[in-house]
Parts: sequence; structure tokens; C-alpha cells
Amino acid sequence: LSCVAFIEYLNPKLIDFFHSIPKEYDRLRLLSSEPSHAILVYTIFGILSFSLVKDKLSKILSILVFITVIYLIQSKGFFISLFLATMFTFFTYRKIWLRLKTSVIIFLMTIFSVYGLFNIAIPAILFDIENFSSFSTRLSGIISLFLILIKFPIGLGYGTYLYLYPDILNKSYTIANNFFINHFGITLSYVEIENMISTGINLGAKASIPQSIMFNGWLGVLFWAIIFYNTFKLLSNRNI
Repeated sequence: LSCVAFIEYLNPKLIDFFHSIPKEYDRLRLLSSEPSHAILVYTIFGILSFSLVKDKLSKILSILVFITVIYLIQSKGFFISLFLATMFTFFTYRKIWLRLKTSVIIFLMTIFSVYGLFNIAIPAILFDIENFSSFSTRLSGIISLFLILIKFPIGLGYGTYLYLYPDILNKSYTIANNFFINHFGITLSYVEIENMISTGINLGAKASIPQSIMFNGWLGVLFWAIIFYNTFKLLSNRNI
């Protein structure tokens, strides 16, 4: 994946035959359909590589390559998640403050996450608000979850959502758009949402966790709450 990343960076056309649609942006998507998918796959394999490699030189090389490719993918969600995860780790596991190795790692993660947050994520979000539909679609998708949990506690189902979700998504967009107009004087783009509602293509909450909550309602919330609790408990019992 790292080799693919550098090939794509130098000459994106060389890997276009892996994709059905040529990309029209500078961010890397590797062998995935878009950068938001690429960041998930690359992060998983990057962390596994760093964890399993024993040689110190290989560890340093893997982390340098990892940081470089992550920066070139430039996923807004990744830097926001990394910043929140770093802050959560820093304030939750206070015993690591006394350990030089882990303190240095947290310090470096904080610098990288803050840099990515303020130099990549926030400017990209502001640009997206003013020019594209992605922010509008995702924000409307998040708002739609609250409407679903109130009106449809057991979710919209795996087939009936095609009939029920368009109206909910439209109401969610209205809520988000009115908020931005009243507070910032900005009108959110309706193009992508209108296309999803009118055609049914790519209709959904635009992310895996919101999508599962849309399908299953409070059962989806409970499922992810259990996943988080068990993961947090497992990590808390480790000697970090």
C-alpha cells in the first residue's frame, strides 16, 4: 500500500486501471474508492506493521512512511479522530505521564494531530462548507440519527429505509441549513442530498456507525456502546 501511495503521488494515472472513475483531486485514495476508505485500511495495516516489526530501525522506517502517507491522504476525519483519541488517552491514562517512552509518543501524536487538525482538517471543512456537498450530507446524516431514534426506535430496517429515509434526510438537511443560515449566513449545498433522495443511489448516513444506527435504531447504539465498553476495559487492563 505504501508503494501504491508513492506511485499514485508521482503519477496517479499509473493506477487508474484499478478504479472505475478517475480522481479529480490531489489526495491519495490508494486502491480504495476514496480517501476516507483508504485512510481506514492504511491505518489498520500501518499500526499492525509498527506493532509486529521487532527491529528498531524497521519500526522507525515504518512510522516515517506511515506519517508521510497519512499526510498525503489528508483525511479530515482521521485528523479529527486522532486529535480526540490523543486527548482522551492523555487525560485518561495519567500514569503514562511518568514514563518517558510513552510520554514522548503521546507528545509526538499531539503535535501531529494538532498540526493536521488546524492545517488540513479545519481548512478543508471550511472549504467544503462553501464549495461542496460532503459536509452538508454528513451533517444531515448525523442529525437524521436523532430523528430516527425518536420516531423509529428499532431503526428503519435493511430494506424499508429506502422508503423512509429520504424524508428524514430532507428534514435533517432543513434543520442543518437553517442553523447555518441563522448563525453564520451560509447556505449548505443540497446537491448531493437531492441526488440521493431523487435517485436512491448512495442513499444512507455516509458512515458505518451512523449507517448501522439508521438500520437498527437503539439496538445499533447498544451494539457500539458494548464494543466501546469492552475495548476500553481491555485497554484499561493493559500495562501501557
